[in-house]
Amino acid sequence: MPECPDIDAIFTQFARLMGELLDGSLRRGRFQSWEIDILLDIQSCSLHGSAQRQVLREYQKAVQAGLQEGERLPMRLSEYLKRREESRQLNPSRVKKLERAMSNSKPSGGKAGPRQTPSSPNPRSPDG
Repeated sequence: MPECPDIDAIFTQFARLMGELLDGSLRRGRFQSWEIDILLDIQSCSLHGSAQRQVLREYQKAVQAGLQEGERLPMRLSEYLKRREESRQLNPSRVKKLERAMSNSKPSGGKAGPRQTPSSPNPRSPDG
């Protein structure tokens, strides 16, 4: 029966792997099988340049959070990118719902007039 991996060891090993990737050089020749899976997955995602570094940093934070929440192994980058895209697709509807909720929350007890900001002209003034 295979031994259950130690979460602290995986956390440390993942941080080391990501550090090597972000530095641009893998300085070792031996990897855990899950590290090889992650490396191959990262390569298949075809990220380039500064976008790659930013995505890898965000991915690292997401994986570390997942490990702290009890995940046994780091998620793959492709899985992280899929979740991130799904989250982004959901955000516009959330924003619209929030905007509608805010616009519907007018003060009670009277008719609400148009909102004015200091930089906008008074719509009731003759020159505005």
